[in-house]
Amino acid sequence: RQGMQTRLSAEKAIGGAAGLKELIAAAQAANWRLIPEVWLETDLDGTGLTSRWNAIRDLCRDVAVRYDYDYLNRYRRYNGHKIYQLTAERFLEQTERFVRDAAEVGLTGVAAADLGADLWSDFTAEAPFNRVEMAHAQTRALGMLDDALTLALRNPNAYALGSADAIYDMPCGDSGFRIADESVPFYQAVVRGSIPYVCEPINGQADCRMAFLEAVEYGTGLQYTLTWETTALLKDTDYSWINRGRFSDWAQTIAEQAESASAVLAPLAGMEMTGHARIDFNVYKTTYENGAAVVVNYGGEPVIVDGVTVPPMDFALVKAGEP
Repeated sequence: RQGMQTRLSAEKAIGGAAGLKELIAAAQAANWRLIPEVWLETDLDGTGLTSRWNAIRDLCRDVAVRYDYDYLNRYRRYNGHKIYQLTAERFLEQTERFVRDAAEVGLTGVAAADLGADLWSDFTAEAPFNRVEMAHAQTRALGMLDDALTLALRNPNAYALGSADAIYDMPCGDSGFRIADESVPFYQAVVRGSIPYVCEPINGQADCRMAFLEAVEYGTGLQYTLTWETTALLKDTDYSWINRGRFSDWAQTIAEQAESASAVLAPLAGMEMTGHARIDFNVYKTTYENGAAVVVNYGGEPVIVDGVTVPPMDFALVKAGEP
């Protein structure tokens, strides 16, 4: 929801520049890496933007604009925001400026929410960019970020994987189209063992237990969207989609899920995924390079797989060589 990245400045709510440096220091002392999210190729409401020169053009040579839509009736929100996509020249300049500013404040990591994930053409008459050329420009921008910072990318496309130190918001399901018979972890099979990744926020899904089981099946790290105060304060704001993440409500669940997932996934850290199959109705088996496998049972009855009992709506680790 940010405007164009003209400069990096700390919010007053965290104490400005001094507060940001204290936050970075506190994270480092706790052995955590602070990775703030930034949008470098989009601009909200034209803030700081001369759209005639900085925004891409559509096929009709008009400034290309995306709008907010109501998720229920699918109509455009006429009182909502306008979202502009920036030209390659502009987002390359923004990326260079961000890297310089991040070094000044001491940031060591960043999450790029749009670079590598959102790809479009630019039909500006004087300097058109097709999708291939735009992907090359994004790759240059990602290279600048990766050279200077630990770089996390939001569900990136294939051309961006070479710059990713981590991936977040990776989906653990298919499109839901009726033609799809099964969800197959093609994406996870490619990057498993090479790039650490986490699923979409578990507490934001309709069925949190199902989302947790799918994350274990696909070998992903766990992700949650959390607030300190009650999420009721966000009602009727741009952030009303964050409606179930108060830390005090989720702390125990997160601790329990992290412990149980770690019991089966920690021994498989850094290992490639070599197989995935449905072995029975509502029972899936994911195999890794050492021969061990994680079996997830989505059914209502316990099942026995390779001599290991898997409880209903639960999972188990089947080690290589075990009966």
